[in-house]
Amino acid sequence: MNFNLFSQISKIVGRQINNISKKITRLLKLASKPMVYLNTYVRAQVKAMTRPPASKADYVRFGSIYLSKRFLGLSVTGIVAVCTVFSAFVYPWMEGRLWTPTMTLNSGKMAGYTGKAKIENQVGQLIYLGDVEQGQLTGYALQYDNQGQLVYEGDFQSGAYEGSGKLYADGVLRYEGGFAQNLYEGEGRLYDEAGNLIYQGDFLQGLFEGTGMEYSPETHKMVYQGDFAGGVREGNGVLYEEDGETIAYRGQFAAGVFEGQGSAYVGGVLVYQGNFSQGLYEGEGTLYDEKGSILYQGQFVQGSRQGAGTVYDQVGSAVYSGEFVDDGVNYMSYLGKGTEEITAAFGAPGYQTQAGGYTLLSYLNLEASFLCADGGDGTLVCRFVLMDANQGFLGITPASTEEELESLLGTRFTTLTGNLTQERIQAVSQLSLSVPEKGRVDKYLMSNYYIKVYYNAQDQIAAVECGGY
Repeated sequence: MNFNLFSQISKIVGRQINNISKKITRLLKLASKPMVYLNTYVRAQVKAMTRPPASKADYVRFGSIYLSKRFLGLSVTGIVAVCTVFSAFVYPWMEGRLWTPTMTLNSGKMAGYTGKAKIENQVGQLIYLGDVEQGQLTGYALQYDNQGQLVYEGDFQSGAYEGSGKLYADGVLRYEGGFAQNLYEGEGRLYDEAGNLIYQGDFLQGLFEGTGMEYSPETHKMVYQGDFAGGVREGNGVLYEEDGETIAYRGQFAAGVFEGQGSAYVGGVLVYQGNFSQGLYEGEGTLYDEKGSILYQGQFVQGSRQGAGTVYDQVGSAVYSGEFVDDGVNYMSYLGKGTEEITAAFGAPGYQTQAGGYTLLSYLNLEASFLCADGGDGTLVCRFVLMDANQGFLGITPASTEEELESLLGTRFTTLTGNLTQERIQAVSQLSLSVPEKGRVDKYLMSNYYIKVYYNAQDQIAAVECGGY
């Protein structure tokens, strides 16, 4: 056996061990007194291993082979050192890089861990697969519910959705885009339970904020495009009809309804342009017909013509310019007014006749007749106005019920079978109203005028009269 070879190897290893021993000794001197004893023991063992073999007793026989005890000791020491380094440094570095370990949520193994991991709940169900940083769910990962369905895929920060990601419900994509602290933030796309797109645009703290587009879950067509704030339409925007292309409204919104300046359309045709409040015409505005001609220009209150305004005919000529109430001409304002004021507001009448001591100014385009009599000073003043019920004066229509009339006019004063006077017969004839000369008449008393409702033979409202006391 070549003892010189073993001797050379032993010397080399011995020098290395001796150097390690010296370093360990210097460190151990800094420790407490028990460490001094440990140091002495270690040095004695190292010294024994570094002593050159002097006799056959310093060798161990394995069959026909003799191995130096010192070599075996050094080998074991080296293996222990390698295992220690591998366990403390190499294995943790490899884990999560070369393979993905499995650990329980908030377990000791997870604490301080960095790398990829499979995180399970307390019953062993996989709930997270992805990056972990210092024991925190941070980075890109997949999250699952207790039934194993995908809930989220994307970026995490300290256990919260943060960055870009996709959110699922029952396996259906419900949102994709930006997140901040588990809430929708930045650009994103929102879907309904069937996976249909219902919103695309900006988010802030989980709500629509900024600019975006809303889609109908039924037709999948766009219904709105514009500004949002706090989850509702706010600012400038465009509302579309069911086809997603035809504009229904263009203008300003507040709290989800029309508010401010805007334009309303029907079938893509402009029908109103002006001011809105709470979704209704309010303030100054203009109404148009289906050909784009102006029908009315003036003031509105809660969607109805009210205040000063002008009505136009189909060729653009002013038919009436004056006061409106409840979406109709304010005929009460002309009670007691002279014929000059009436013609100034309505123009020349279609008919001007005498009957029963009255002068009748009948306007066929308004379906109304002003019945004027001597005011006591030789001037003609309006005593009452008779009009077609189709005008909708004060909200009264041919189909109005008794309950609706009481809601509009108050309690009925009387119901009687009246005989039309000569002047009324003449006005009914000129306006072609279906009011019999003898028929039902309901009377309602207002604050400073009265309202009479005339019925036809079918007991439907045919005409309305307003007059002063």
